[in-house]
Amino acid sequence: MAPLIYAHRGASGLFPENTMESFYAAVRRRANGIELDVQLSQDDKLVVIHDHTVDRTTTGSGLVRRHTLQELRQLRADRGSSSRFSKAKIPTLREVFHAFSATSLRFILELKNFLSDQP
Repeated sequence: MAPLIYAHRGASGLFPENTMESFYAAVRRRANGIELDVQLSQDDKLVVIHDHTVDRTTTGSGLVRRHTLQELRQLRADRGSSSRFSKAKIPTLREVFHAFSATSLRFILELKNFLSDQP
């Protein structure tokens, strides 16, 4: 049996981590699956971002949990990336699942909920 290859936060070495650009790149490189991180926004939407703050990977600052989905959508998600992708945004988990629903792509979800109480 061949090993399964999971792309950590997508093809995060080449594209902004946990973005659709990174996930599509992982699929193009024939990853069997993607590991991604999920948190709740202020309005309880499931968003795909690793850190508890948006500071390292986006043009914003502060806790993810203190931003609404609409506010998170205004941020560029390519800070810290080796390449610039002005259209890179924080996706929702629903968007990710919808984009790959017709594929056999597997997912490992890391639920980020240890910093503050979340439903």
